[in-house]
Amino acid sequence: MKRSPSFKPDNDHEPDSPIGRLNYNHWYRRAFMNSAEALGEMSLMDALRLLWSARLWLAGGALLGLAAASLLWFTAVPHYRAALTIAPANPMNGAQFSRLLQNDENLAPLNFILQRVGSGNTPDFIRFEAILRGQTMAEALLENPVILEGLARDRSFVWSAPPSEWTPAQFSEYLAKRVDIASVPGGGLRVVRYSHPDPRFAAYLLSELARAADASIRRKTKTETLGRIAYLQAELSKTNNPDHRRALADLLLEQERLNMLVSIEQAYAADIVETASSSSRPLWPDIPLSALVFVLAGMGLGFAVFGLRRS
Repeated sequence: MKRSPSFKPDNDHEPDSPIGRLNYNHWYRRAFMNSAEALGEMSLMDALRLLWSARLWLAGGALLGLAAASLLWFTAVPHYRAALTIAPANPMNGAQFSRLLQNDENLAPLNFILQRVGSGNTPDFIRFEAILRGQTMAEALLENPVILEGLARDRSFVWSAPPSEWTPAQFSEYLAKRVDIASVPGGGLRVVRYSHPDPRFAAYLLSELARAADASIRRKTKTETLGRIAYLQAELSKTNNPDHRRALADLLLEQERLNMLVSIEQAYAADIVETASSSSRPLWPDIPLSALVFVLAGMGLGFAVFGLRRS
């Protein structure tokens, strides 16, 4: 099989001679104008020779990238990351039907399933995750002057300016962008993270967010439970059928039990496993990572300029 000629400059002439420079320029022109063919035919020594020829441009690009990274470090406002670990609280809504299911043998399989379903999928915990960054929580937190003061100090760069006034919609979008909820593999735990220039405020916001969301779900559940109790009491007073009265009495007993549990001052939808705490050092900007990225980008730019000049 006929092979195309190797991508090597002619070594019969000295590189510093006019003919030698012409050969080198012709080789570089072929390398950059027909890169696919060049990469297929270029040997390791050819690649090393090419990099050595571009060493000054690579060094200049690296210095330029390091200067850009330094500019980022001096203008970026350091941010600390706070984390809060939560887990589903003891499921009450599933437990309230346990007695009813035990009294009916036909529903025994359903009772078995309810007792063994993981609490990570409880409706209240799902509701907790859904409203944590919603407008309801945003509106509740904006009434706290400490939250407003902390938001006024949140900026990514020294020239950035946060909004002077916050609306629930704006704050909800801010929470959706800045508050991250991640699942812990192998369990129902969730880790809620948030970054802010003030580490104490970052932890405070997460704590207040979890407290407000849990309290909101508790209030709504209590209102719904009281409504069901009033309805069952009214139906019980109008029913004379013994079987219907017994069924209504069981439902009423379970709702009263749920109302008692909701009234207890403890975690209802989500339980705080690990209280909110902030990192000991800023995680933004990431100095090693940003230095590596900018230096590599600068070297790539320098090599590209070198190739254009040679072509």
